[in-house]
Amino acid sequence: MQFIVFYLFSKGQYINLHRLDKVKIIYIIIVFLFTSSLSAQEDTLADRQVFGIFYNYNFNSHRVDFKSLPDVPNCCPQFNQGEGNGHSFGLLYELPLPFSSGIGLRISYSSIGGKLSSTETTLIKVDTTITQGIFDHTINTKINVLNFNPYLIFKPFAFLNITFGGYAGYIIQKDYEQKETIIEPKDRGVFVDTEKRTRNESSGEIKQTNSVNAGLNIGANLNFPLNKQKSLLISPEIFYFMGLSELVKDRFWKINNLSFGLALKYSPLPSKPKPPEDIFRKIQKTIIDTIMVIKEDINNSFFKTGKEIKSELKERTDKNLVTITEFINRTDTLFKKSKPIVNIELNTTLIYAGTRFVTQAFPLLPIIFFKNNSDEIEDYYNLSRNPDDFSEQDLEISSLNFHWNIIDIIGSRMKNNPSARINISGYADSTTEKSDCNLAKRRAEKIKSLLVNNWKIEENRINLTTREINCSPNEPTQSKNDSGFAENRRVEISSDNLNIMAPIVRKRYLERIDIEPENLQFNTIKSTRSGIKSWKLTAKQNNRIIISNSGNGSPPEIINQNINNLLKDGLISNYPLQIEFSLTDNDNQTETFFTSIPVRIDTSDIEIQRLSLILFGIASDKVPEHSRKNLSDFIKENYKSGEVKIFGYTDILGSPASNKILAESRAENVAKVIREVAPELKISEKVGIASDKFPPGVVSYSTPPERFLSRTVYIEFFKKWK
Repeated sequence: MQFIVFYLFSKGQYINLHRLDKVKIIYIIIVFLFTSSLSAQEDTLADRQVFGIFYNYNFNSHRVDFKSLPDVPNCCPQFNQGEGNGHSFGLLYELPLPFSSGIGLRISYSSIGGKLSSTETTLIKVDTTITQGIFDHTINTKINVLNFNPYLIFKPFAFLNITFGGYAGYIIQKDYEQKETIIEPKDRGVFVDTEKRTRNESSGEIKQTNSVNAGLNIGANLNFPLNKQKSLLISPEIFYFMGLSELVKDRFWKINNLSFGLALKYSPLPSKPKPPEDIFRKIQKTIIDTIMVIKEDINNSFFKTGKEIKSELKERTDKNLVTITEFINRTDTLFKKSKPIVNIELNTTLIYAGTRFVTQAFPLLPIIFFKNNSDEIEDYYNLSRNPDDFSEQDLEISSLNFHWNIIDIIGSRMKNNPSARINISGYADSTTEKSDCNLAKRRAEKIKSLLVNNWKIEENRINLTTREINCSPNEPTQSKNDSGFAENRRVEISSDNLNIMAPIVRKRYLERIDIEPENLQFNTIKSTRSGIKSWKLTAKQNNRIIISNSGNGSPPEIINQNINNLLKDGLISNYPLQIEFSLTDNDNQTETFFTSIPVRIDTSDIEIQRLSLILFGIASDKVPEHSRKNLSDFIKENYKSGEVKIFGYTDILGSPASNKILAESRAENVAKVIREVAPELKISEKVGIASDKFPPGVVSYSTPPERFLSRTVYIEFFKKWK
C-alpha cells in the first residue's frame, strides 16, 4: 500500500515536494503507519541491538530566495524554489532502551542536489525582427553530503519503529551548471546580445558554502523477519528531512527531502550462558610448633626441622567452588646458646600505599530521633562537653558520624551565624505513641534546651512549632514494624538560612585506596622465648620515631602494626623504615636486630569528587528542589566536562524487587538533572544498588539515621588533576 500512496501523489513521476503540502505528507506517514500496524507481531528485538545497511531514493526540495550564486553573474530577478531526485545509502546501528524505545545512528552518503529555475520575458531576435520572448534561468546543482543522523526510536506497535532525530551532513561535492535558455518561441529566436539561444553559461564549484548541512528528521520503518531466529530482517522505511541550516553564506537556501527505501538488518541473538563448572582451589596450611632448647655446649645456634605430617580435607565452600586444604603439621627444634637470639621476620619487602585526592559533600540530616515514649534522645548522639573545642572540620569523615554530631553541628553553625534562626518541630509515632502532642512538644523543647544551655544560643532565635492534636510527622514512615515506628519518634530542624542547612564538604583530602600490606607483621618466633626479661621494638624514618612498642617477658610471636595508623602518624614516601628489635634476658644481656623496609606512597592523577547531597523521601524517587539546586550549583562551579558515576540506594523497608526499581529510578532522575545542567558530562556508570550494599559511611540498617541516610544517590566525578 505504501507504493500505491507514492504513485497517487507522484502521478507516475518524481514527487514535487513544493506541490506536496503538509497535509499530504502527514497522510503518507499515517497510511504507512496504518499498513505497518497490520503486520504487527510479537517483538523479539526489544533487548537486541541491530546492525544494518540501507538504500533510499530521495525527492529533494530546495527552498531558496536569492538572485545569483556568489561570484557568478546572473540576471535572474529571483530564484524561489528548486527540486530534484537523489540517492542515499549507508550503515545503521540501533540500541534498545526500556519502555519500547531505543537510540540509533545512521551514517550515509546522500545526494541532495536539484534544479533551480525561474522564467522571465525579454526581447529576442527572430530572423531580422526584434520581438518579445520568454527565457528560463536554470541552475543545476550536484550536492553530495556525508550525513551523521542520531535518532530516538519509539515502538507504538511490535516491529514498527517511529524515529525522531537530527542530522549533520559534511558537504563533499557542491558543483553547479548555470545557463539561460529561450523557451518561447521553442524552435527559433536568439538573444539580441549573444546571437545564441543560450547565454550566461557557467559551471564549477559553489562558493561560500557552509561546510555542514544540518536539520531535523522524522521517519518510520517496519521490520520483517527473513529467518526463524528473526536475526535477519528487511525493513521498508520512509523519512522526511527538514533542513535548518543555510547551504550558502548570506543566501537563503535550505534543502528538504522525502526519502523512501529499504534496509537490511542483522540482530545477533544473545548467547546462552553455560552452567558454571566446579572450580577446584587447593590451599596449603602449615602449622609449625617450635621447641626451644637452651644449651651452652654448642658453638653456633642451629635450627632442626621436624618431620612433616600431611593430611588433606576436601569440602565444597561455595556453590561451584571445591576447596582442597592440605595441612602440614611440623614440630621444629631451635638449639641456641644461652645468650639471647634476636631475629624478626617481616610479612613484606615493601610498604606501599596508594592515595588520591577526594572532595566529598555530605547531606545534612537535620532530624533527631528519640527513645520510645520518651523525650530522651537516642544514646548514639554525641554532645560536646566543651563547645569551644568543637570543630566541624575535625570530625571523622563519615555521613553517619556527621549525624551523630548533628546537634553540635547546628549549634556551631548558629554560633557562627548570629542572625540565623531555626524552627524545631517535634513529633510522636501514631501507633506506639498515639501521636501524643505533649510528648512531641517535650522533644522539641529538649533540643532547644541543649542548644540554649550548651551552645548559649538566644531563645528568641529558636521557634518551636507545636500542634494540639495529631502530632505524627507530616511525612511519616508507613511501615508497621519497629523500624517504621522508630523513624516517627523524632524532631525536625529547618531554617531559611542556607549556612545552617548547607551540606558538609571536605575538600581535597587524601583518601587511601590501596595499602599493601594492611598490617605490618613482625614475626619474633625465631628469637629466644625463655629467660627473657623485656623486649623493645622501635622503627624510625628520617630520624623520626614512627613505632615504639615494648613489654616485659617474651615478646608476642606476632606484633601487628596497622599501616593506615602509621600513615596517620606521619609515615612518608621514599625514606626507608629503620627497624630495631632488642631482647634483654634475666642476666641483663641485650642483643639487637636491625633491618629496614622501603616505603612508597603514590598519589593517583585522578581526582574524585563524591556527592551524596540528595536525601529522598520515603519510597520516593523525586529529587527535592533544594537538593536539585545544591547539585546544580556544585556542577556549575566545579565541572564542565569529565566522567560521572551514579549509584542509587534505598533502605531495607521495601521488598528487594521494589527497592531495586526505586534505586534505579533515583539514579536515573539524578542523571536527568546532571544532563540538564551539564550535557557534556559523560555518565559512564548508572547503577541501582538498592539495599544490596550499604552506602558509604553506613554500616547497617538497624537505626533510623542509617535508614534515612540510605535513601540517597551517590555521585562520583572523575577528572585528572596533573
